[in-house]
Amino acid sequence: MQDLKKFLPQNERLVYVDEINEYRCNEYIKGKKIVNRNEDNILKFGNKTILPGSTIYEILSQFAGLLIVKKDEKHEDVRANVYVYKIEELKFFRMCTPDEVLTIECKFIERVGKLYRIACYMTVDGKKVARGILTYILTEN
Repeated sequence: MQDLKKFLPQNERLVYVDEINEYRCNEYIKGKKIVNRNEDNILKFGNKTILPGSTIYEILSQFAGLLIVKKDEKHEDVRANVYVYKIEELKFFRMCTPDEVLTIECKFIERVGKLYRIACYMTVDGKKVARGILTYILTEN
């Protein structure tokens, strides 16, 4: 399952997928991200060190995108570009701090033409961190 990460277009330094635990084509993906104290994106917020919301969104986006780029309905590798088209109902429930292990789960909702809708959830120790629905558009290379 770790070979799924090769489908992410980001520079290795900006890949936020640490571990993929479960993957079922066109259904769901589950994995983890460990918040590292030495990452470039960690911010000081008052007397707290936190992971910013924009990075939480990017983590969700990378996991969700893997549902699309790895396989299509025929279980063939997709050779196309995938872009976030729309973000719906993205909500943050708590801050994330260094050394926490984020658990990410993304579930395929529907496909309409070249648009894919995916529900995303993030937790730490079973407590909600963020959730939202991301819509992607698939374009030809």
